[in-house]
Amino acid sequence: MAGKEKSASKPSSEGKPRKKEKRSDARAQQGALVRQLAMGTAAFVVLLAVLANIFYSPAKVVSLSLNDSQKLKEVLLAPDPWLVQCTRDDTMSEKFDVLAEETAKALRIKDSDVQVGSINCSQPLPGSGKSIYQKFLKKRERPDFIVAANGERPKAVPAKYVTQARALSEYVHKVTSPKLRAISSSSTLSSSCFDTISRPCFLLVTATRDNLETKYPWLRSVVKRHRATPFGLLNTSKYAASFQKSLPSEEEAGGHPRVVVLQKAKSGDAGADTTEYMARAMRDVEFNEASIDALIASVQSGGTELRALSKKPSVKSLKPAPKPKSKPSNQRAPPVKPKASQAPPPAAGRQGAEDAGWEQRRREEMERLEAENALLWEADEEAVDGEYVADYEEEE
Repeated sequence: MAGKEKSASKPSSEGKPRKKEKRSDARAQQGALVRQLAMGTAAFVVLLAVLANIFYSPAKVVSLSLNDSQKLKEVLLAPDPWLVQCTRDDTMSEKFDVLAEETAKALRIKDSDVQVGSINCSQPLPGSGKSIYQKFLKKRERPDFIVAANGERPKAVPAKYVTQARALSEYVHKVTSPKLRAISSSSTLSSSCFDTISRPCFLLVTATRDNLETKYPWLRSVVKRHRATPFGLLNTSKYAASFQKSLPSEEEAGGHPRVVVLQKAKSGDAGADTTEYMARAMRDVEFNEASIDALIASVQSGGTELRALSKKPSVKSLKPAPKPKSKPSNQRAPPVKPKASQAPPPAAGRQGAEDAGWEQRRREEMERLEAENALLWEADEEAVDGEYVADYEEEE
C-alpha cells in the first residue's frame, strides 16, 4: 500500500510535454515578433531612402540644345509631356532656374510623367532661322515657360502661374493630362478631331450625362497610353451630329457608348490635293479596355477601313437659339401740331409751374384771337373752346 501511495504521489509524466509546448509557443511568438520588427525596420529604411531621394536629391532639369533637332522634335511635338524653361541673359535667369528645379521636384512628388528642360527660346533654330518663340507660339508671345504634350502645338504658360513651384506644377499637371474632349459644336469637333491631317480621332457617343471616366475607370488608362490620339465625347441628349443616323442604336450597343472613328485626309493628285473626311461607326467592338486598345492599334496600322463622307461632319445644339428680347421703346409719340387758331398743347407729364405757364399762354392766345375775330368768335365760341378742351384732355 505504501508503494502504491508513493507511486500515486509522483507527478504525472503528461504535464512535462505541456510545459515544453508552452515554451516552444513562446519562442515561436518571440521569433515572429523579431521577424516583423526586422521587416518593419527594413521597410522604414526603404521609405526613408525614397523620401530622401525625392526631397533631397537634385531635381533633373534637362539642358536642351538648339542643334539637336531630333531631341527638340521629341520635346516640342511628341506625345510625352514637357515643361520647357526659356532661359534668359539677365538678372531674372537665376530666379527661373531655381523655379524650374523646384517645379521638377514638385512634379516628381505628384508622380507625374512631365519632364522639365531648359533652352534659349530667342535664338534662331538651324535651318529655319526662326526662334522657338517665332515658330511655335503666337505673335509677340515671349513667356518664361512653355508646355508641350499630347502631340499638340506648344503653349505659353500664363505669367500668373510663374510665381511658385506649387502653382506651376499644378497648372502643368492639369494641362498635360490627356482627357476626353467635350464636343458641343462644329468648331469644337474640328479643333478636337480635324486639327491634324491623317490622325484618327475616336469619338464616344452617349445619350446619358454620366461621367464616363467614373463609370469606366479603365478609360483614363487608355487615354493616357495613347496621348497622341484625340478622344472626344458627344452627348446626343444635348447635341446632334450630321452622321448620327449611321450610328448603331443604344440597344445594339448594350447601353454602352458607341464608338465612331473620324479622320481628316488628303486625296487627289499631287498637283491638286483636296481635303476629305473619313468616318466609320464601329458595330462589332465591345466596349472594354482590351477591345478599345485593339481598335486603336488596328486603325493606326491601316487595318480598319474608313469610308469617305460627302461633306465635313458637323454638330449642332438641340436647343433652339433663344429669341432676342425686344427692347422697350423709349421714343415718345410725335407732338401734335397746333392748329393755326390754337396754342400748342402741353407736353405729356407737365405739372405744377409748367401747367400754370401753359395755361397762362393759352389765355393770352385766346384773348388775342378774341380781339382779332370778335365777329367770328361769338359764332364759333362753343366749337373752338370745345376743341381746345378736347385736345387738352387727350394730352392729359
